[in-house]
Amino acid sequence: MSKEEKLNQLDMKQFNGRDLRLTSKVSKNGRHWYEFIRVPCPICGHTGNCIVNERGTGIICTRLENKHPYGNAWYYALEYSADTNKSNATVMANRPSDPNQVPIAKVKQLDQVYRLLLLFYGLSKDDFDSLQSKRCLSEDAIKHNHYGTFLNSKKQVITTDDGKLYSVWRLLFKKTGLPLDSWKGVPGFYGAKVPGYAEPFPIFETVEGTLIPFRNADNLITGLQVRVHKIPVYIKDVKKQFKSMDYKIYANADGSFEVNDRFGELITTGTGVFHQENTVQLLDGKISFKMHKGAKYIWVTSVHKFDGCGPSGELGLPCQIDLDTIYQSIRAETPDNFNQQDKTAWITEGGLKTDVATEQLLNVFTSQELDKFGHMIIGVPGTGTWRPLLKLIDLMHITRVTLAYDADFISNQAVQTQYSKLISALSGRVVVQIAIWNINDGKGIDDCFINRKKPKIIRLNA
Repeated sequence: MSKEEKLNQLDMKQFNGRDLRLTSKVSKNGRHWYEFIRVPCPICGHTGNCIVNERGTGIICTRLENKHPYGNAWYYALEYSADTNKSNATVMANRPSDPNQVPIAKVKQLDQVYRLLLLFYGLSKDDFDSLQSKRCLSEDAIKHNHYGTFLNSKKQVITTDDGKLYSVWRLLFKKTGLPLDSWKGVPGFYGAKVPGYAEPFPIFETVEGTLIPFRNADNLITGLQVRVHKIPVYIKDVKKQFKSMDYKIYANADGSFEVNDRFGELITTGTGVFHQENTVQLLDGKISFKMHKGAKYIWVTSVHKFDGCGPSGELGLPCQIDLDTIYQSIRAETPDNFNQQDKTAWITEGGLKTDVATEQLLNVFTSQELDKFGHMIIGVPGTGTWRPLLKLIDLMHITRVTLAYDADFISNQAVQTQYSKLISALSGRVVVQIAIWNINDGKGIDDCFINRKKPKIIRLNA
């Protein structure tokens, strides 16, 4: 879908009972949401994970970004027609593909370009200190996982004394023996057209933050997420009880906000509560608003840009696959045997959490215990985006899993529902175990392991 295009309301009558699957999500207005199962999402063109509301007026896409983040996905508002007839309803079969997009590159190419990119940007001292002090990662683990820091200040195009422009990426590709167009098909890169130059200049772009590589079972980087340095805060549902002056509201991730007049002059400051109505008394009346945090983690992607692409590969969004040192040694010594042998794996959510938890495995369990619980951890992209895991389990010969979602899943209905679906999908394929621990020992499995606590492992099926 092109950046300028406005998609009309979907004609929901075109779908039969097997095309969409009812999800647990229900809007505040009581409308249900359906997942694209046998037909592609009209935003990204893929099946699975993306959902549409029952009237066809809103889509939550898990692959293609826009300016409206919704957790680990993005919300698309579709043009509503009061008549709800086909004159304003798009039939999905007629949707053309975006001519500006290129297919995602092969895994080897992704790995080569991303490793070069991470070397180019490096890891800032602040991010290194944060990974050590807040996430308890060792220096060796930080180096092994190849984290980076993206800052807009680093130049990607240089100007010579005679005024000619050169691409830093082309120079790096040439120096390392990679094809000059290696950037094509790598999410995050796109082509910038420059007057006077026939070929577009490759540009890498995302938000400023910590770059977190997602690696497959062969330790090849298949995608990048960013842990955002400055989490955006969106102001919604503004209600003004006056007419004399316009005001603008700015908020921060810690809940602090400021109200400025239309000339940019500060009027007042305060601290609000997220997702609730906050009211401020001004000289000429009251103003109320709600604050909503943007996503803390986002995928590196270059959709909607020339020669750009999204992060989804053949298996969907990347999963993080980490091995403890025992499995790493086996993989290095006998890779063919390792790939074919039966395995047990932990399953959790999130790339960085997986990295942290994996380093702690041998600090919490014996090798014999890990033979039963798992010497490896797979991090799915999100609680609702676990379906790529099913293909991975078959490919990696995984016969037993230990599920370890955050401890607060018991009080989160949406996560509970996805957890139940995941357990049902796995039960017919593998032995399913679930890890349970006291939330006082840590919210995530990484926190639990850092605190040297052993979760209780319960077997769910035969």
